[in-house]
Amino acid sequence: MTHKIIWTGLTASILALAQTTALAQPVGRVLAVAGNASIERGGQAQAISFGTEVQNGDVLAVGDRSAVQVRFTDESIMALRANTQLKVQDFQYKQNAQSDRSVMALIKGGLRTITGLIGKNNARSYGIQTSTATVGIRGTHFTLVACNNDCANADGTAVPNGLFGGVTDGRISLTNNTGEAEFDQQENFYLASMDSVPERLLTPPSILLDRALVVRAKSSNAGDETASVDTKTEARISDQMSNSTKLTLIRLLASDPQLLRAAMASGQYPGLVDAVTSQNNRVSYVQGSGEVVTDGAFIAATESGSPTVKQLRSEVDELHDKFFYDAESLAVQMKKTFQVDTAKGSGVYWTYRAPGVGSSNLVGTHIAFGDTPRIDLPTTGTVVYNYAGGTTPTDSMGRTGVINAGRLSVDFQTRQVGTLDPIAMGFARTATAGAVGYSIPTGTTWNLATTEQTLSNVRCVGCNGTPTALINGRIVGTTGVGYAAGLSSLSSVGTPSVKHVGAAALAFGR
Repeated sequence: MTHKIIWTGLTASILALAQTTALAQPVGRVLAVAGNASIERGGQAQAISFGTEVQNGDVLAVGDRSAVQVRFTDESIMALRANTQLKVQDFQYKQNAQSDRSVMALIKGGLRTITGLIGKNNARSYGIQTSTATVGIRGTHFTLVACNNDCANADGTAVPNGLFGGVTDGRISLTNNTGEAEFDQQENFYLASMDSVPERLLTPPSILLDRALVVRAKSSNAGDETASVDTKTEARISDQMSNSTKLTLIRLLASDPQLLRAAMASGQYPGLVDAVTSQNNRVSYVQGSGEVVTDGAFIAATESGSPTVKQLRSEVDELHDKFFYDAESLAVQMKKTFQVDTAKGSGVYWTYRAPGVGSSNLVGTHIAFGDTPRIDLPTTGTVVYNYAGGTTPTDSMGRTGVINAGRLSVDFQTRQVGTLDPIAMGFARTATAGAVGYSIPTGTTWNLATTEQTLSNVRCVGCNGTPTALINGRIVGTTGVGYAAGLSSLSSVGTPSVKHVGAAALAFGR
């Protein structure tokens, strides 16, 4: 379950202390730096490198096309993007929940952070101040970008001024002159000013996606090596970023070997226990396919499961040597071998595996997958899931088709799933086969159970006899925001009559 955080505000005494007290004791140190960055301390600016200590009152300034990562003494990690200024207002960690505190000020630019023990033990002692709101959190992973006439999209278009944010894990709150607003896992927001109400965004704004937050760094033990920005390396590592709640440093640094070696050489062993623990994270999948049986006829088939990361790595040949921790990082690794749509819909990904040589499955395998929910599903209420995308259907005659879908209604009390709009799957006429079109009408229902179920009221154009369809579905996403379904239809077509199977995987989201 995610933690509900209620931000009660930082006391005036803490803020006053932040203005007057500067502790010489380091509160963190730089884990990685790419490009140019400096620390302003006591009116003096000094360049920073791997291992540079960070103290209270420091202002970290990151240059153009640069990035910095800092680890604080409470085990929190903060990655600063290019053109960012962050002030360490007041940080104290002595393993005392009553007096420990972490107060930062994001002056400009953006950051991604995984909070540490201070935020976990006492939410009221943690805050990031911006010009539009104070951000309060606990035990979470989130991204912030503050824009003030200095932000642009990748295509050069202007970005409105204000604060953008997205929550990867956990929960955060925003407090400004309009009151308090809370945002949960996989939610995004935009806040125009201190007097504005935060606006919830359906999709992550592009301004939050900054590959330079993940950098390739070299150890500066010899004193003459510098970090460099490597675009290909940034892209490769950024693609491996995980949403797993159990990974800390590994998640931010994405297991860059040089960076990890440098950290361990300095006496740190970040994330190793969490990396092992993450192998028990589960990924739920569904699939639809067709298969030739012993008499030469086709049968439709669906399947679903919820294996651990460890099981996936051991059971799927293509994943034996791959490093992943959840559905998103799994999609990235699978994309190296198969076409995977990483334009996820509510945490659902989909892919198609073509039939292998000599395989009895001539339709191929359509797969949709996502994180196994980490919360208990509701026992009451109805939720609508909207069609987000899916694989291109294939059939037993070697054709590709099209699929159209709309909304599903999930009644958590009756444990029923129902179609609010039809689901249609069609295959066009070819020189050797007639057109076939299946339709699952509005009002069709099946159980929420994660088992293969037969839909008997399927309609078909171009079929002989009564068509049927099999469906297998699972609620997916860490907070259950997605629904993945494997679909396989079966009928007889043509003269003489032969069995026909069509299959696809579908993704729905709230």
